[in-house]
Amino acid sequence: MIIPNVLLSFFPRPLMVLFLLTFLSAGAGLAQASIEKHAGPNASAHHTIGISFELDQSLVIGTSKIDLPAGRSLHLDCGPLTITGAVLEEKDHTPVHIRPEKNAKENVIIIGARPLPQVVRLSWTLHAADPYASGNLIGKDGITLAGFWHPVAEQDMLFELSARLPRGFTAVSEGNPLHGRTRTHLYHAQIPYPMQALHFAAGPYKIRSRKIGPVTISSYFFAEDQNLAPAYLEKAVGYIKRYEKLIGPFPYPEYKIVENRLPTGYGMPGFTLLGQAVVRLPFIKDTSLGHEILHSWFGNSVGLAPSGGNWCEGLTTYLADQSFATDTGKGRKYRKNQILRYLAYVHPDNSMALKDFTGAGDGRPMARKIRAIGYDKGSMVFHMLEKEIGSTSFIQGLRELYRTKKNQRASWQDIEKIFARVSGKDLTLFFDQWLQRTDIPRLRIAQISVHQKNGRSITRFHLMQENKVPYSLQVKVVVHSLTGTTTTTLHTDQLDQEFSISTDSLPTQLVLDPDYDLMRGLDNDEIPPTLSRFLGADKKTIVLPDNAQEAAVYQPLADLLGRLGVAAKKASELHNADLAQGSFLFAGDSDLRKSLFGNKKFPYKKPSGHGFGLL
Repeated sequence: MIIPNVLLSFFPRPLMVLFLLTFLSAGAGLAQASIEKHAGPNASAHHTIGISFELDQSLVIGTSKIDLPAGRSLHLDCGPLTITGAVLEEKDHTPVHIRPEKNAKENVIIIGARPLPQVVRLSWTLHAADPYASGNLIGKDGITLAGFWHPVAEQDMLFELSARLPRGFTAVSEGNPLHGRTRTHLYHAQIPYPMQALHFAAGPYKIRSRKIGPVTISSYFFAEDQNLAPAYLEKAVGYIKRYEKLIGPFPYPEYKIVENRLPTGYGMPGFTLLGQAVVRLPFIKDTSLGHEILHSWFGNSVGLAPSGGNWCEGLTTYLADQSFATDTGKGRKYRKNQILRYLAYVHPDNSMALKDFTGAGDGRPMARKIRAIGYDKGSMVFHMLEKEIGSTSFIQGLRELYRTKKNQRASWQDIEKIFARVSGKDLTLFFDQWLQRTDIPRLRIAQISVHQKNGRSITRFHLMQENKVPYSLQVKVVVHSLTGTTTTTLHTDQLDQEFSISTDSLPTQLVLDPDYDLMRGLDNDEIPPTLSRFLGADKKTIVLPDNAQEAAVYQPLADLLGRLGVAAKKASELHNADLAQGSFLFAGDSDLRKSLFGNKKFPYKKPSGHGFGLL
């Protein structure tokens, strides 16, 4: 990066600069007070940001004032920002213009530690190009800053944010709005806990609020969607009550459900940012809203330790999505679907250990694989942990994690220590195998025999693990007999282990892990032909009818799948031998389809317009 050797007063918009520098001056007292309050070897730096907007140009105009405590260095990533001025100040020293490192290739500013406090002042701009890729949108219908939009340091900081808003807009960010200092077109917020980066949204919102004890819950919806707000507020009240009972008091004085124009689904400290198209989906308030609210406890209040892995998505998926399914009697089905997604997208040649999962991977080519590991496998690991130590100890561990790590960061190692302590169990092997290994257990029953002894039936069998190294597992086994059902849990830690189960009468069926409590491979009989399995295949093809008119009906589907790496071929271009390699989706009728499935008719609804429909 090349930082021009200019003073801040050379900013191209003098009036706007005066406004922004006034913000920085107004916040200086608060910033200095914060630094003095947090003085010491572990003191947090303080970042005061002032922003305004040029809507017609999709432009953010900003200034940053970073107060560095004595003895603290700074590595500041400026990413896509254009730096228009940079000055470094030190007590009793003349301010100096910051110059870049020689041969620097990245847009970074590096400040070495000094015995006295230092102040870095920057002016910068951001052009919000390609909102769907950058996560930043600036327009007359709304503003969303959910991507890289301000200078970001490697370490957490205390923040204060001031923004000049377009008339008629209301803003939301992390932290506590300073209402006493706010005029209708200005927004001020102070974040009392250290963070690495901020999110910001503003728009012509219609606001509704409800109270639940000391917590205020609000909806910030656009006028065209304000009829949806009451149901969202009602659900939010229920989720907060649910998780306060399970984990502990809600971490923030306010919680806002904020709509925006981008297709987002984020949970930040004190608010969730949901896309307009997302908000309108009827099931979101029953699923994703609870997931994002739960992040208030785990993911926001208790953050992720650097290099400590991302444990919070698995835990949140378990306590929200999987738990909601269990509430309606669908927990078994949900867990099976998690395993199916994992098997569809994670293969031996592209696997990754759970400890290496860091984030959702949205927008990346392997996003589905990454989510299957972090969300689905992670959720199953916490389910197995609860089975391992019992529900009482598991809930105690959740509360202890929140109590001891609130407003701090936690790692997988912290999770292990806390749950081991409350349960009184050594969980080293449990966490080692599930966090570090890239394979999953594959179980098989062999050498089954039945004999009679003292009027009872004794079923003997070998429980096999088809892995190079065995897992230590608690396996639920159900034996159905002529007169009833016998259920037991077996501990296995060998590749080949013999067991016997006694029943009152002759056994008719033996089932391993009937409720899908283990993260394991599935038998072919357990794997239906799902869309995720098709999309997860290395080689996948949609087979179109040879009839041009019928093929045109399915062409939009073929185009969509083509963007996901699916090849399209006419049925006449393939032979039966070709079907031995890869996965195939048959669209419409063809002789090739009939050669596989016969004349079986699939329910079909003639489309009334463009596209196609299936009953």
